[in-house]
Formats: sequence, C-alpha cells, structure tokens
Amino acid sequence: DEIAVYARAHGLDFVEISDHNVLGGQDYFAEAAASHPDLLLLPGVEYTTYAGHANGIGATRWVDHKIGQPGVTIDGAVDAFHQQGALFSINHPQLDLHQCIGCEWRHDLDGAKIDAVEIANLGQANGGAIMLPGALGFWDGLCARGHHAAALGGSDDHRAGESTGMFASRIGEPVTMVYAEELSAAGIL
Repeated sequence: DEIAVYARAHGLDFVEISDHNVLGGQDYFAEAAASHPDLLLLPGVEYTTYAGHANGIGATRWVDHKIGQPGVTIDGAVDAFHQQGALFSINHPQLDLHQCIGCEWRHDLDGAKIDAVEIANLGQANGGAIMLPGALGFWDGLCARGHHAAALGGSDDHRAGESTGMFASRIGEPVTMVYAEELSAAGIL
C-alpha cells in the first residue's frame, strides 16, 4: 500500500515489484490493487546470482537461481522466464562493487535472449551517474551485435520512497516510460 501511495503521488501508472529470488510480495498485490485501481503493480523477480543480477519482468513463478547446481543453467533460467511470458532484463550490468556480491553481469548468454538492460539505476543524487557509462556501454554492445534490447531505468527502492543511503533510490528515480494501449501486465510487457 505504501508503494502504491508513493507511486501515484509521483505520477506513476505502474510499478514493477521485484524482490530478490522470491515472489512472496505478490501475495499482497490483490489487496493493494483493490485500494489503488489506477496503479498497476507489475509482478517480477530480481534474479540474483553470484555472476550477475537480472529481472524477470512479469514473472509469477519461481525460477531457480542457484546456477551450477545440477540442471541449473543461465540459459535454462532465461528459458523458464520466457516460457511464463516474462521479459529477461540485465540489471546494473557493469556494477562491480565489493559490497555487492554478483552485481556485475558475468554470465555467458546469447544476446538474443536478453529483452532489456537496466542502463540507469539510482537517481543521479544517489550515484546513478557512476553506473551509467558502463551500463550504456553494455547496452550499446548488444545493439551493435544486432540485438534490440530495451533500455530501462530501475530505482531499486527498498523502502516505499524513503531514502536509506547512497545506494537507495526512490521509486521512479529513474523511471522507464512505456507506450501502452492498456494499463495491464500484458500491455506493459
């Protein structure tokens, strides 16, 4: 409910909710949606591995993130997201920080399987400019190889609009603009 109130107060029509490797937050979507019918809570999951983070945008079913365990591969994971109609987006692809295990994208994955790349993460006041050049370079490289991944902004908000330090960012800072004919998960995807 706090996320919905904050998002609408800042003019947003939809918010993708993507917790790390779990879908439990989606249990609260119906109740929040009933109170905020003019805001779409788009399901998703932040797919977190030791060799990179990504988002399964639109994911409603869990996908194993323990790459290297028997039968668990990055290709299989991306296929599992696509089979449920979700988009696969690489998050902060060049973010190599000691404080963030596995934040930089290091998986060997065919660019044709990548639907989007988070080129902006965190508002400019919170260090977003630090991440932008590397992320843009990653995205430009995909495009140069003929892959047409969408460019996204991700706020990485963890507190419904309450800033919590340098690596926190409020919902909608940055924002991804989408042309959609309807306010629905299918319309946004």
